[in-house]
Amino acid sequence: MSNPIFVVAEYLKGALTEATFEALGAARALADELGGQVVGVVLGDGVECLAGQMAAADRVLAVNDPTLANFTPEASLAVLDPLLREHQPRLTVLLNTALGMDLAAALSVRLGWPAVAYCNGLRVEDGAVVTTSQIYGGKVLAESVLADGPGLVSVLAGA
Repeated sequence: MSNPIFVVAEYLKGALTEATFEALGAARALADELGGQVVGVVLGDGVECLAGQMAAADRVLAVNDPTLANFTPEASLAVLDPLLREHQPRLTVLLNTALGMDLAAALSVRLGWPAVAYCNGLRVEDGAVVTTSQIYGGKVLAESVLADGPGLVSVLAGA
């Protein structure tokens, strides 16, 4: 799988969050431009039913494990770390939620990959992924370039 973009889904009461759909849409646009695939990743206990909701993804990796039932960063990290090491995605998109930010930071340290937080824009420029992030309470927009991957981003809802 060349240049895959992984999207780590979040859900509530058996349905994917709106921010997950937004992240899938952003990943789809990047993957189309980069010539790669979008891979949805959903973690939890009994999450097979959520895979069908990820129509923007080319594939879905559903990881079912009772230890993942309660959205804890430690349990999610224990699954995502080896999964990302194995697949080496060009980019992993997480949501800019408490869980997503915890995971992005911890994965960045463990994997040695760059992480960009508070993203409200993603685009491709000269083959590189360029992120736009809101910092200082939205008073400043910062751009970062993720040239070759792999990398991690946490995206804001509504981005």
